[in-house]
Amino acid sequence: MSSEILDVLNVQHSGSSSQPPKKKQKTEQKAKALTGMNRELFQLLGQNTPPVAVRNQQKFKDRLNALEKPSSWTWAAFKNNARTDGLKLHHWVKGSKETVEASELPYKFEKYNTELNIPDFTEDDYLTFIKNKAVPWCYKETRYLFDLAKAFDLKWIVINDRYNYEEPTGRSLEDLQERFYGVCQRILIYQNEQEETAQNSNLISNLNYNKHKEIERKKYLIRLLERSPAEIAEEESLLIEAKKFEAAAKNTIAERAQLLQLLDSPHATGSINQYLSSQGLTQLYNQLMTEKRKRRVDSPAPENPLAALNEKFKQQHLSRQKQLQQERMEQHKRVKDSPISMLLSKNLTPREEAAFGLQVHAEKITPGVFLRSSKIPTYKPNVQNRIVAILNELGLGRKPVMSTESVVAKQDELYKTINTLLDLKKQVDKLETEHRIMK
Repeated sequence: MSSEILDVLNVQHSGSSSQPPKKKQKTEQKAKALTGMNRELFQLLGQNTPPVAVRNQQKFKDRLNALEKPSSWTWAAFKNNARTDGLKLHHWVKGSKETVEASELPYKFEKYNTELNIPDFTEDDYLTFIKNKAVPWCYKETRYLFDLAKAFDLKWIVINDRYNYEEPTGRSLEDLQERFYGVCQRILIYQNEQEETAQNSNLISNLNYNKHKEIERKKYLIRLLERSPAEIAEEESLLIEAKKFEAAAKNTIAERAQLLQLLDSPHATGSINQYLSSQGLTQLYNQLMTEKRKRRVDSPAPENPLAALNEKFKQQHLSRQKQLQQERMEQHKRVKDSPISMLLSKNLTPREEAAFGLQVHAEKITPGVFLRSSKIPTYKPNVQNRIVAILNELGLGRKPVMSTESVVAKQDELYKTINTLLDLKKQVDKLETEHRIMK
């Protein structure tokens, strides 16, 4: 009983040294709530640790440091030198009033007011070197054009829209450009002649304005913009086909080059130009012989390759000449022994030539065998049909039965006569028709 009381009071007594000490009870430590998230969301997590670290985010900006002195701003006046009326305006400038007045800086947007350097001229200059009787422009209208060009900074669409001279002349945009650039070119040329320099030569060459070429260019652009969707699709398909052809051609060339590289023999490491002549071959032969003597090899001396090759060509040429001569002799012997050559060698009379069927042609004839009937001339299909109809009326065939030389000649003469008669009949019919019409 006393031990229990001591235990309750947590007092150690003398006899308790032999007893083991009691284990301390584990106390659950409450997890600290993470800041930066709602309480309800944190309770849904439970014992699970969030996969991403939740950091404390500041919801407000840092407090303004009121100890720093604010920068001073001054309501200062400024003058824009780009204006010609001397107007003064005001704006806020950072800095004290004394500093701003002491600095006197130019207006920062003044640098963007740029003007084009357009040549100017007077009426005397116009009469001296600008006036051209072939051009229908006067001084006042040219002056009016240059004033518009300066006012609108060579914006030609605006100039053409605002161009309203006293006398309506119907000037187009190309006419205005041609006149402006032509006058500028004349002024620069006159200045170079007076100063005897060529500093503006490139600019003068660039001022060559081709009016007709500009009109054609705009027509092409209008035609390009007015294409229909079908025409655009057709052009795209043609471009695709052209690219395919180019790719196929490149592949073919690459394959051909690869094939030639495979078929080509291995290239020599050294140059062989020195061995292409007979002197080079002789030198090579002597060099090989010298190396062989140094090695002391008992073998017969090799033949000179050039001499052997020449001898071979010579033998082939002689044998070919001999063979051709023998063939000529045999052919001459065969012709001489034939009965036809024996008959032709005699002097025959015209009657004997007709009996044997021989004829000597003065003109050159085509070689080979042919039928005499194939040499009968032919005419146009309509004329040929009429000739055949007349032959049928006469009881004659289209081709002779026995095509001898005389028969074929008569047949040819008959064809020509019938053709002539048909032409005459055609002319007579034409004249009779005209005569009837005149009546």
